[in-house]
Amino acid sequence: MRPIEKIFTENEPDSDIILEKVIQLGSDFIGGEWKTVKKSQVNVSRILGGQSNHMFHVTSSTSATEYLLRIHRQGDSHVFTDTVNFAIFSERGLGPKLYGFFEGGRMEEFLPSKTLDSDRILEAEISRKVGASFPRYHAIDVPVSKERRCFQIMRESLKEYENLGGKDYEILPTLVTYSEHPKTVSMVDLHKEIDLMEKMSNEIFDDTIVFCHNDLACSNVLELNSNKEIVLIDWEFGTYNCRGFDLAMHLSETAIDFRDPTPPGIKISEKLTDDPPNIRGFCEAYVDADNKLKNRIPSDRFSQISKLIQECLFFWPITHLFWACFVMKLGLLKYNCGVDMDVQARDRFAIYYHLKSRTKLFTDNEPDSDIILEKVIQMGTDFIGGEWKNVEKSQVNVNRIIFLWFVFLYFEEHFRGTEGEVSERGIGPKLYGFFEGGRMEEYLPSKTLDSESVLKPEFVISIKIGSTFPKYHSMSVPLPKNRRCFQVMREILNDYQSRGGADFDLLPTHVSYSEHLESISVKELHKEIDLFERWTTELFEDTVVFCHNDLTCANILQLDSNNEIMFIDWEFASYNCRGFDLAMHLSETAIARGLKSKGAQISEELTDNPPNLFKFCKAYIDGDNKLKNRIPLNRSTEILKLIQECQFFWPLTHLFWACFVMKIGLFNYIPGVDINIRARDRFAVYFHLKPRSQQIYEELSTKQTQKDKFFTENELDSEAVLHKVIDFGKEFLGGEWKNMDKSEVTITRITGGQSNHMFHITTSTAATPFLLRIHRQPQSQVFIDTVNFAIFSERGLGPKLYGFFEGGRMEEFLPSKTLDLDDVLKPEISQKIGALFPSYHAIKVPVSKNRRCIQLMRDWLQGYKSLGGGDYEIVPTTKWATELYEETVVFSHNDLAAPNILELNSTKELVLIDWEFGTYNWRGFDLAMHLAETAIDFHVPFPPGIKIIEESTENPPNIRIFCEAYLDADNKLKNHTPVDRSSEIESLIQECLFFWPLTHLFWALSAMKHALLKFENGVDLDVQARDRLAKIFTENSLISDIVINTVIELGHEYLRGEWKNVKKFEVKVTKILYVEFWVLSS
Repeated sequence: MRPIEKIFTENEPDSDIILEKVIQLGSDFIGGEWKTVKKSQVNVSRILGGQSNHMFHVTSSTSATEYLLRIHRQGDSHVFTDTVNFAIFSERGLGPKLYGFFEGGRMEEFLPSKTLDSDRILEAEISRKVGASFPRYHAIDVPVSKERRCFQIMRESLKEYENLGGKDYEILPTLVTYSEHPKTVSMVDLHKEIDLMEKMSNEIFDDTIVFCHNDLACSNVLELNSNKEIVLIDWEFGTYNCRGFDLAMHLSETAIDFRDPTPPGIKISEKLTDDPPNIRGFCEAYVDADNKLKNRIPSDRFSQISKLIQECLFFWPITHLFWACFVMKLGLLKYNCGVDMDVQARDRFAIYYHLKSRTKLFTDNEPDSDIILEKVIQMGTDFIGGEWKNVEKSQVNVNRIIFLWFVFLYFEEHFRGTEGEVSERGIGPKLYGFFEGGRMEEYLPSKTLDSESVLKPEFVISIKIGSTFPKYHSMSVPLPKNRRCFQVMREILNDYQSRGGADFDLLPTHVSYSEHLESISVKELHKEIDLFERWTTELFEDTVVFCHNDLTCANILQLDSNNEIMFIDWEFASYNCRGFDLAMHLSETAIARGLKSKGAQISEELTDNPPNLFKFCKAYIDGDNKLKNRIPLNRSTEILKLIQECQFFWPLTHLFWACFVMKIGLFNYIPGVDINIRARDRFAVYFHLKPRSQQIYEELSTKQTQKDKFFTENELDSEAVLHKVIDFGKEFLGGEWKNMDKSEVTITRITGGQSNHMFHITTSTAATPFLLRIHRQPQSQVFIDTVNFAIFSERGLGPKLYGFFEGGRMEEFLPSKTLDLDDVLKPEISQKIGALFPSYHAIKVPVSKNRRCIQLMRDWLQGYKSLGGGDYEIVPTTKWATELYEETVVFSHNDLAAPNILELNSTKELVLIDWEFGTYNWRGFDLAMHLAETAIDFHVPFPPGIKIIEESTENPPNIRIFCEAYLDADNKLKNHTPVDRSSEIESLIQECLFFWPLTHLFWALSAMKHALLKFENGVDLDVQARDRLAKIFTENSLISDIVINTVIELGHEYLRGEWKNVKKFEVKVTKILYVEFWVLSS
């Protein structure tokens, strides 16, 4: 539980601690009246109904802006995505305004409205209004993954349920009388149901994916008091999904009433579930609104409506399966929201099994129905092409048996099996024919290898095998690109458990390793799998290729005709990490197979010190480079990295087979043979080798984040990097990117980013180019930066946001010139920059109005000290700034060096980019930051990589014209006529001079800390820190505004005369160091 959630759950809304907190939030993010509000003037009301958040309505008896306070209960990644989406919806006027966001929650506009309830939502007029509202939400483009998440969320819910100790679930409905369900359901059974529903959804509705709410119960629909418009709120489950799922989710929830104050706190109407009264009116309103939005005249409106109704009916039971899995988990957590979660879960499972028949779309339609004919034409077009592209429905005849046979043939042989692919490409036996239950293959005269032949002196065979692997790994096979090994292990464990398997004794027979436990439970094995999957995802996500996954010696042939090596028996084949496939082969060479009473013998010597590892990996690298016609930059490094990869996955291969064999041991697989010996021995090997994998993980993960490492350690034209950017294009942009070939993609590194890596991605096709940004900042900074970027994107003040993901984002690439030091020193450019600032300073952004730069400096200083740096004391500049310039706080860039300014090719307009340091700050700090950086050159090609131009520092050449341009633009923006323009300009110049040394202190502290971290960016950070600190003390004479005001007052009081009319800019004050008096002149 986050600290802020603890505050709001353990205290009453009228307690001092909560009243103080809401006042602080109001003051930080809204300002105005909230700065002076007292606790006695504040009222905090809890809003009931939120299951994934705590919500409060915060008001005051003053004119301070009321707001809705949302305290999150979800995980960080979920909150991140939800907040970015909320900011986008807010900017597009599709929901409440975002007032602020912070760790653990956010503040939103409170919309005076009525939340719909189960009665109101069933009124025909309201149902039609809701139906008509959906299309404008479904039509929006949101920068998140376009993959459907609902099925994965269900799987994650089941996994969490099991991790919490959940077992088989008993279905005893309380509120419904349906009886089609089993008495109990296992997690294996539920996974099968999810897989089945996902498969059918993929086959039938893959072309209906839109951005969906996914939780539109009536409590998430507002009817505004002002104009009776419908607004959809609470998008925390928002993802891309099938349109029918989103609509069915809303319609199915109209049959459920959560208002019952007595246990179990929920009512379910069977009548509304079986015969929803509003479905036709709702779908008519949706279709009409969708056609109107797209300015489309339908050729057959009735057909559109009928198809949409069928869509909703198909997904109706899936929505209940979704919530049943979700709330089943909450039941174990004793989640309290006034509803008995177990009652809800059991009843929803009963509804799912009752309605499941609705999903049998093909069996419930005649072969000559439009939906079947359209589907078979689509499949013919997709998989066969040719004449199928022009076929009309009237030309197609479908016989039910033949159709099902066609589906079986294609999906079994081409998607689930891979022998056809291997045969077709000439790297396996020919496929002569296949039939129900078997197939006919070419017989190849050959010798099957064994461990002895593979390990013969000089390792000739092992080298041949190593050089053969790349041609298989380079294949593109029409299978899911997800790694299957971890899921297969989980499925095996679930099956083992469902068949009565219990804790497993670990008493090895053929190995003497002792690092293992005495016994292990299924739950503990799941944790081992989860741990290894996390490590793998972080380190080797970029190495996924098509793998054999079972390349024992028995699955390798040496052909009699030419002694070539051929891999056979691909029944375990799937996409997987390259290292897993290679380690699987290598680890198996240490095992002498034979189904005798003692089973397979494991050689400890070959397990601990495989003699062929180096030559095998060397052969692989050479074969891979030759296949790709690539000259390696550092062959030795590539070989050593591959060796480390194999060593990392080595224990995992034993864990894989240990789980598999453990399950087989329940079947009496080979009468008279104790197959469990193999499982126990392999578990012992796994625990013996696991520390080596952990050491590799720790060594690699401490270097950089995975995405950072991936893009910095691989060549930009490498297959892995090209695959990755194509995947990003497919996932977030779609269109031409879906069919992109690696040869059509170009990646160019953009230099200059210190807190990010940046790449320009282009293609030779019409696919949208993009800028790829890989973050190097802390996650909290990335969160703020991404939300701000989304807001700027929506307001047209920067590039569009195409997508964001853990570790980076995709942005619109603006054809432009990045300014350099020479450019920003030109008077006409400096004038344009000055005139541009006010439009950015005027915007309102939902982040804390507190100045972050000071806290950031303290954080850097603390980091410096914690790394062993010496003491350092901040000069009291910040106190003076608070006294003098508190009224000048605006949203600021805080890092506007020349590389963060673009001049567009098309219009020559200037655009400010890279707002990762963007916060509210003193206006003068932001302007001084830009001006001070025009005196620093980071493009020095020799050490220390930086040059400070003293002349520009001591006598900034463009400060006057810059400040004139700023003030003129600011006055124009505010429609303000200055009383004394000259005085305003001089005052702004003084403001900039005041903050000038503080900007050097800011970057000096950053450089001091990063120097200790050995941060590499081409600049000697120690030199930069020392030189910037030196500038602070030489420029402190510029910090004189408060002194000037004082000396004018003193002159006026004691000298009078001319001092009565002296202006600040006419006064020069010089500090004589080490002597506490001032020399004044005017």
